[in-house]
Amino acid sequence: MLLKRVGNRKRVLQVVSILFILLVGPGLSDPIFADDEIPGFNNFPAMPFVENQGQTDPSVRFYSDSSRGTMHVGNTEVVYMNNIKECFLGASLRTQPCGIDAAPLHVNYFLGKASDRWLQGVKTYDKVMMGEMYPDIQVELVKRGQDTEKIFTVFPGGNPQDINIQVHGGVIGLTEAGELAVAGEYGNLVFTRPVAYQDMDGDKVEVEVSYRIMDNNVYGFSLGDYNREYPLIIDPLYYSTYIGGDGDEYLVAMETDDAGNVYILARTKSAFSYSAEGYSVSYAGGWDAMVAKMSPDLTQLLAATYIGGSSDDYPKDMMIADNGDLLIVGETYSSDFPVTAGVFAETLTGDSDAFIVRLSPDLSELRASTYYGGEDSDSTDTGNAIAVNSQGRIYIAGTTGSKELPMTDSGYKITKTLGNYDKVVYSEAYVAAFSPDLTDLL
Repeated sequence: MLLKRVGNRKRVLQVVSILFILLVGPGLSDPIFADDEIPGFNNFPAMPFVENQGQTDPSVRFYSDSSRGTMHVGNTEVVYMNNIKECFLGASLRTQPCGIDAAPLHVNYFLGKASDRWLQGVKTYDKVMMGEMYPDIQVELVKRGQDTEKIFTVFPGGNPQDINIQVHGGVIGLTEAGELAVAGEYGNLVFTRPVAYQDMDGDKVEVEVSYRIMDNNVYGFSLGDYNREYPLIIDPLYYSTYIGGDGDEYLVAMETDDAGNVYILARTKSAFSYSAEGYSVSYAGGWDAMVAKMSPDLTQLLAATYIGGSSDDYPKDMMIADNGDLLIVGETYSSDFPVTAGVFAETLTGDSDAFIVRLSPDLSELRASTYYGGEDSDSTDTGNAIAVNSQGRIYIAGTTGSKELPMTDSGYKITKTLGNYDKVVYSEAYVAAFSPDLTDLL
């Protein structure tokens, strides 16, 4: 903790502390590992902050490697897991990060034949002072084994509302439990609900706090009343995990239910075994859709399933219905895509069709699944977005290359403006409504 005296006042600072705990599985044959399932995980020697003296990208001032990924520290940004970046919006460049509390470890780099580029005795630090990021607000990073604590020190005249952090490499949102979730392409992060308190002459006094989500993937903190003559501590934890197999996975969407469970929708080329229940635990071929249900703290894989046929299947969007069912939309090239009896369309009609799937909350039951597309053999139709109204009517939106997409007479526009001319496919957007059981186009 950095203290700054102003005049004769001793307790004139406010401290905002954020502790991050990163739980990362190796993401190979098994999708999720708990700490005690990874050999030597808890004893893996975490690297302190290493000063960059030319051994890595010049934009990086310090970095730290551990079994939970690499953390990079720039002038006004911090990068976790190599791809989730936090930028301090409006931060000052008047100071640059510097190491404090030197660690006993020294690092040597003997790389290449040019001895003048070798580095010996590179210092490491347990703390990095990022400096005065905002007027009268300093930011400090502290290594705690595998974890990193981020401390905001707000001096008199500083305003905690100036702390605005923009996340790149993932989409942020709040869970029902008040956590901050980050859906990244290669990993998913959850910042637990923050806790705030003050030490008032030995008495711990709690302060109301919550995340403040703003436009453009920016977050900060909303605080209740507190005594500005005493330090203020805000302490959420940060969790993450990998999920996937030995092939490629790309995140598509993420949702949370009322209990805080996290649903992840991705496309995958991995054939791996799930240690959880699900509708289908077998990889079908090509790109498949993959849905996983995880506990709020991301430590348990509760359920998982593949959805797809023998050709490529591309999920595009997902939402949770009022009864907890998962609604998924996408595009399929598979003639053997899993569909249920009695739905609107049970066969693939074009080169690709949109698909709509309704799954039970535990992912074990395919309650309804249908194709939607035109009858042109070489046309492509896709579903890109899905929504549901209070009556359970399901809406999808997408693009179509078909000359005659199935329409109802009551639609706003039922004739395609552009056709397929000279073997060039012209696409148009569409919106379609279906009954809750996907049997009728409404």
